[in-house]
Amino acid sequence: MAHSRQLERRRLTNKFLPRWGFIIMTGLGSATAGEIRHNVFQTQNTFLAPEINIVLYNDKDYSRKFTVDFGASNVKSPAANRHSCLSRKPVAVMNGLPFDQWDPSARPRPYGAFERSTSMAVIPAKSFVHRYYPVGFFSGMPCEITLTITDQADGQKIVNRIVVTKPSQEEDVEPDDVSVTATAESQVEDKRQLVTILVKNNAAKPVAFRLVRKMLLDCDADISDSLVKEGMEGSFVRIEKHSYAAVLTAINLRSGAVSKDCRLSAEFQAVAPLSRHHPLRQVTVPLPPERRAE
Repeated sequence: MAHSRQLERRRLTNKFLPRWGFIIMTGLGSATAGEIRHNVFQTQNTFLAPEINIVLYNDKDYSRKFTVDFGASNVKSPAANRHSCLSRKPVAVMNGLPFDQWDPSARPRPYGAFERSTSMAVIPAKSFVHRYYPVGFFSGMPCEITLTITDQADGQKIVNRIVVTKPSQEEDVEPDDVSVTATAESQVEDKRQLVTILVKNNAAKPVAFRLVRKMLLDCDADISDSLVKEGMEGSFVRIEKHSYAAVLTAINLRSGAVSKDCRLSAEFQAVAPLSRHHPLRQVTVPLPPERRAE
């Protein structure tokens, strides 16, 4: 039985992981400086992987606004730093054809604003937001990115240097020790909400699982990424030891408002069936009943 489970796990990994030779190891960093609490980690979840991810937390009773810069503005010349992840890749490469070719639906990607080198983030009270930047498999490894977080209220900055490295070779295990949190973020300008399901792997081994279904319950809305496919939208998810992964869902509001009962339901599965009370078996995220006007 154990041997058959190992074969099935390897089959899933081979099926869903990219096939261009290596996987990038997640790097985890967390810091508290002043009042900007955040985590930085590395994933391998899009065609243009690896991705540098950041989660910004707001512990206040009011919303806060930040900008996140993933290093492009700090590179004066493409050859200025031979160790930079950006040195072999103009930023413009990330703004055109590669993303259009990757998305098989040929529709605008709902997360395009987060796949740029600089992003704005409005964090609701007592909540968090997630942003990411795809480094691209055409960067040499290891390489580094200088990430800058700026508080728009007072100009306070945090600067982190993140080293993007090649993968660990450890075999993944069942997601038996994970923590799940979620948030819903309003995109007022286009009547959209973005739901982020943040999964933390508490185990000392990489874990792997799949997102198999997303549904909206009691909502006058539609899921933009209605196909569960590989990428930040879900499908196969692998998390390095003691690290994180984010699963995103863009929701288009038909009426521009959210009912008090509106919620997103996401279901996951592993090689072995998840127990009835497993935190990943069914994750339900309520959407805020009122759209926020930031």
